[in-house]
Amino acid sequence: MSDASDTSTRGLRVPFGLKTGRLYPPGQVSNGLACDCRCPGCSERLIANHPKNGTKRPYFSHYRASPCPGGYETAVHWMAKQIIEETGSVTLPAKTVHVSVEIPGDTPIQGEVPFSPHEATLIEVAQEKTAERWRPDLTATLKNGATLYIEIRVTHAVEEPKAEGLDNLMEINLSDLPPEEAIDPEALMKAVLRDARRTWFRCSLYNDLPRVQRKRAELEASIPDVLEQRRRDAQKEADERERQARQQQAREKRQQALEVRRAAYRAQYAAQLKQLHLMEEPERQMAREQERNQNRAMEKIRYRALAEPGTLQVGGGWPRFIGLPVHGDWIFNARTDAWQALLVMDVILRKKPGTVVTPNECVRAIRGYFGILPWMEELAKLKSAQKRQGRERGKAYADFGAWFLTNDENRAIVSPYYVVIQYLKALARGGYGLISTRPSDKGRDFIVACSSVETLFARNQQRHDQPALVTSPSRMGYRPMHSVSLLPPPEPWPEQERRCLDRMNELVAHGVHEARLCSFCHMLHEPVEADICPDCQKGRLQPPELSKPYVERFPELLRIMPRRPV
Repeated sequence: MSDASDTSTRGLRVPFGLKTGRLYPPGQVSNGLACDCRCPGCSERLIANHPKNGTKRPYFSHYRASPCPGGYETAVHWMAKQIIEETGSVTLPAKTVHVSVEIPGDTPIQGEVPFSPHEATLIEVAQEKTAERWRPDLTATLKNGATLYIEIRVTHAVEEPKAEGLDNLMEINLSDLPPEEAIDPEALMKAVLRDARRTWFRCSLYNDLPRVQRKRAELEASIPDVLEQRRRDAQKEADERERQARQQQAREKRQQALEVRRAAYRAQYAAQLKQLHLMEEPERQMAREQERNQNRAMEKIRYRALAEPGTLQVGGGWPRFIGLPVHGDWIFNARTDAWQALLVMDVILRKKPGTVVTPNECVRAIRGYFGILPWMEELAKLKSAQKRQGRERGKAYADFGAWFLTNDENRAIVSPYYVVIQYLKALARGGYGLISTRPSDKGRDFIVACSSVETLFARNQQRHDQPALVTSPSRMGYRPMHSVSLLPPPEPWPEQERRCLDRMNELVAHGVHEARLCSFCHMLHEPVEADICPDCQKGRLQPPELSKPYVERFPELLRIMPRRPV
């Protein structure tokens, strides 16, 4: 098969003419038909053209015949063989001899002997002489009596069977030789004898040379040292495997000891952790909300708000800054509006404007008046102490809490200080006029802005008469406030309660036994992939079972469910 370069040589003029069995350049023969040359490709007569003005190089052209497509290739190929045959020498390619010494029962020793390209003298050279079942371009005899086979590549590569079948076969590659060099006798001779790319296929010429024999003798002499080195390497590998095995055993032992310590620490808080996991169940959350509603201290704070001067009750309900949703406030033994009213009346409104409200005094007030879940307080103290210990020791659990608790457990633990701080932040950014914030060394201080309820309601009345759209700062976590009125919003719950009951009846009528309950709007849904309620887009979906007792109790549960996300 022809190479891709075959098409690029088609149409080129014949660079050499054949005369009396030898090729000649056009400048070395007579002009015109007197040159007595024929094309080496098609054997047709050639005309030698010698331009008189000297601006062009002499060239051959066919006489009364079309230029043959293979004339250029055949001429260059034939001329390369002629150059080697007449010169009697050629540069052999570089060769690396791989020496191998066998070791009984072990891996052989390997070595290499490199030979650089060098010029070899050819004693006898014959063209197209049959060797086995092939006819290489040239067959030559070297000074040591070895036979050398040479293939000239112009457009056709050596076929694989020939490359594998003939020993000491080399190839001289002229396929990338530019035509202007190929038609120049001197440039072509230089390329053929020395510069053109050349490679070996099979080659045993160097196998018995003294350098190779010396290398083989060196390898044989090194067998004892090699075996000793291999023994040391094997011992080193065995020692390394043993060391790694000991390290692995030590890691496993440490891990087992860590698991024992983890189990021991968890056992100390088993009761609290059990309560923490129970709070993930929707029915336990409903029961907890009912417990908060039944706290008698809540009615006391409502009575105080109505009876004491500077009441917080407005139009039969709480102001807007009472009852703000705060994540995790279920740890307080009172409804959201009750503990927030306590903070406003007994902490904030009792301070002078410009003084600081601290989370500590807020938590003390809630703990003393309503109480806080004791087991959650214990877990919150544990989490805080573990984070502090982690910071001191430079451990990763400094960022999330107790090292012997899971990430979900640490996230579920809520500190009363965290709940209070979230409420104070909501008061400060809500535009209610109660408190403001300022940067401090501790991060943020909450400053009393107004201690008079009458002043607050007077401001509220002005805003109520002239409502304006007020938005909170555009930092992450802030939400727009569409009104800063302190009057309570209209109560839409009866209508929402009716919608929830209708959805329950609809699901039961369709035979649905598993559903998802929204923690915000308390709407029931058929099982879906999403975690957020598709109706309100706020609450998370929780999986209650629509058992007969649950369906019967649902109207009662609906009345005691929190009306904001917990």
